[in-house]
Amino acid sequence: MLVLLAAVVAAGSLWLAPAPPAQARWLLPAGGAAVVAGTQGGGMQVHSAPGPTGPVVAILPEGTQVVVTGAPVWVGDGLYYPISYSPQVFGWGFDLYLAAGTPAIFSSGFSIRARVTGYSDGPEGGAIGFITYIGTVTRWGTVAVDPAVIPLGSRVLIAGMPGVYEAEDTGSGVRGNWVDVWFPTPQAARQFGVYDGVMVTVLGS
Repeated sequence: MLVLLAAVVAAGSLWLAPAPPAQARWLLPAGGAAVVAGTQGGGMQVHSAPGPTGPVVAILPEGTQVVVTGAPVWVGDGLYYPISYSPQVFGWGFDLYLAAGTPAIFSSGFSIRARVTGYSDGPEGGAIGFITYIGTVTRWGTVAVDPAVIPLGSRVLIAGMPGVYEAEDTGSGVRGNWVDVWFPTPQAARQFGVYDGVMVTVLGS
């Protein structure tokens, strides 16, 4: 899946430049459990202060359960949540690599092989305006799906791509095992290309 990851990088390293706070991804409740996910095996860095430049106090592997201890803070490249793993390991984690729930979300979900493509806002990009089918604002992390295959509101992992995505949109051409990833420009969506047979994991609850 290195080719797929390289395509995302070529399209603009977008997971490092998500939407502004008003268009931020779903919120994780304070006091709730969350799981490290979508790190491509590299683990999630825990910083001593919110933001990507704070000292790293730990790297938590994929599947590690943490507790969200408060409200997120928007710094630099996105939302950072205060989290606690143990009395000795606590700090701030990037929301792109956190999914609400326990490790059971991996075993209670399902996986499919799917076509993965890119889309953007406006007629040229394939979407109608910048509002998704369920009424949220398109942003990095939004994907369009066929609701008959992947229920709307599902959290999705895409092999070869970093982060946890949310199925919030649909498309007239998105039918069957197909995941359409939102990009900020039609050019970036076209540059991303088309990938068939990609493993897509729909996380459980």
